[in-house]
Amino acid sequence: MKRFFLASLLLLLASGFALAQDHIKAPPVKGRIQPSTEAWIAQIEKLAPERPTAEPTAKRRVLLFSVATGYYHTVIPHVDAVIKTLAKKSGAFEVVQSDDIEMFSSEKLAGFDAVILNNTCSISPGRNLFVDVLSGAGRAKKLGEKYKSLTQEQRLEQAEQLEQNLVDYVASGKGVVCVHGAISLVNDATPFGEMIGGNFDFHPRMQQVTVELVEPDHPLLAAFGGKGLIHVDEPYMFKGPYAKKNFRPLLRMDVDKLDKATRKNPKVTGDVRYVAWIKPHGKGRVFYVSPSHQPESYETTALLRFYLDGIQYALGDLKCDDAPRSVPEPAADKEAENESASADGGLAPSVDLRPQLDRWGLGPRRQGRRPTCSVFTVAATIEVALAKHCGRAAQLSVEYLNWACNQVLGGEPRNHGQFFHNLLEAFRRHGICLERDMPYAKRFDPRVWPSKKALVRAKRIRRAPLEIHWIKPLDSSPPRVTDAQFNQIKTVLAAGWPVGAGARHSRLLVGYRDDPDQPGGGVFLTKDSGSGSYGQVTYEFVKKEVGDAFWIES
Repeated sequence: MKRFFLASLLLLLASGFALAQDHIKAPPVKGRIQPSTEAWIAQIEKLAPERPTAEPTAKRRVLLFSVATGYYHTVIPHVDAVIKTLAKKSGAFEVVQSDDIEMFSSEKLAGFDAVILNNTCSISPGRNLFVDVLSGAGRAKKLGEKYKSLTQEQRLEQAEQLEQNLVDYVASGKGVVCVHGAISLVNDATPFGEMIGGNFDFHPRMQQVTVELVEPDHPLLAAFGGKGLIHVDEPYMFKGPYAKKNFRPLLRMDVDKLDKATRKNPKVTGDVRYVAWIKPHGKGRVFYVSPSHQPESYETTALLRFYLDGIQYALGDLKCDDAPRSVPEPAADKEAENESASADGGLAPSVDLRPQLDRWGLGPRRQGRRPTCSVFTVAATIEVALAKHCGRAAQLSVEYLNWACNQVLGGEPRNHGQFFHNLLEAFRRHGICLERDMPYAKRFDPRVWPSKKALVRAKRIRRAPLEIHWIKPLDSSPPRVTDAQFNQIKTVLAAGWPVGAGARHSRLLVGYRDDPDQPGGGVFLTKDSGSGSYGQVTYEFVKKEVGDAFWIES
């Protein structure tokens, strides 16, 4: 018995040892991050690859940008040293470092094959580093001196142009490498987040993180030799475009091995947590890598080789499969509070989007005496689409949308938005700003126009990747809603998207509930600006009275 116990113990120890060998373990953290020293750089140089994985097809030039206006990661100088060491030792590229945002002009970007963004964290809640620098905000006081004469509207316009320059530059066939906190360079519903593949949401406390290889045989993961990585890091959580997983994931964080307090947070455990990925953008390439917040993580040959290979991918020299993988959305991350679908694959007997709207702060608003129900309905569908896109919600300006519709229709300004198709065309042309930029008025005043700030923000929101779908265009011929259109309304709601429904009074449909005692009967749940509350209308009413219906997805 003792011999059996001893043999079992030895087997357990052996298996545990083998398990430990499945991961590369970074050196332990040595306390507070100390400034980068010549000795540390010499250590990195010794560990760095001798040669690039792929032979460069041309002389490569890289822009290294390491400005942080918000949180300053003290690892920034270490990452700078890593990038320069990789370049020098491998000969794969040349580094030009600058803290001048004017390097993001189209003309100057044209002189580089890729841009490396090193922990370029912006200031919360605005989260736009270009605006921060142009305004001299936060850590950018000195950098912003030269822009003192600009108006705030000019700063917003210039910041938007710099962001677009970077996005267009990558789309033209160049590359971008985004390191750790750099994902928050511009952290809103903007082209930058779509290009990178996500926005920063939050991170729990720094702790030991176990990173696994998503596809061990992928060329960009060859550096790890089939092993994962254990190191200390900030476990980053992402939102917005990340929900689509429109990228090729490389490294995945094992959330089951995070500390107990972190695992209690459903926002952590409710999704697959990737920490590195690649993705095409137009003709160009994106490499995002979260590891790491700590210098010790870079004291591994594997991570140094991974960085070099990722940079070479962004430069276009290291060819590999970067097609996005289809990743199923975890059930815990579904936003609609739906009952499970029936076993035969049909629609769920009830769907209720109201709890999610309330969590976002997008509950009912009252239109008062103005006949703006259609404007409230269209604005509400855009709010939800943007909330799903960005991972957070904001009230949009009904007043602005009404103004935009007047610009489309021409003639004498009206105090209401006419029909859905007018309002949606107004959104296509003029966008929509936030409620605080142009608040809703109890009484319509045709002399009130949006400010320049509101126009700039509306233009930015207009560029968000939203798609408008018609279930039923406006048509007065009976029947109002066909059986196919009725089923499509329920299907869209079951997928988590509210439906704008126009009748004698426009409403937002936010769910439905079948009546088990009446086959084919039931009610649609509504968000009603007329009463300023949730309500309901019968299935029969929708079939007979709804003249047009649409939905917007992101």
